[in-house]
Amino acid sequence: MISDTERGLASAVEVLHPGSSPEGTDTTAPTTMIVDGAGQVRWVFRAERFMTRLTPDEVLAALDEAIPRP
Repeated sequence: MISDTERGLASAVEVLHPGSSPEGTDTTAPTTMIVDGAGQVRWVFRAERFMTRLTPDEVLAALDEAIPRP
């Protein structure tokens, strides 16, 4: 888990929505990514609606699927 307060990662992976806040500033789309130890993105979830979030169980299931344990 990471926090991207400076939006460097959000900019790099293109999850910013320019000018979409009520004040006209940029917002980010809630996005969940699973990245392996080599830095390869294995799984991405980006909901249709910004209010949708994954449950912990859904994240764990996606992790098990994306990076199987030996």
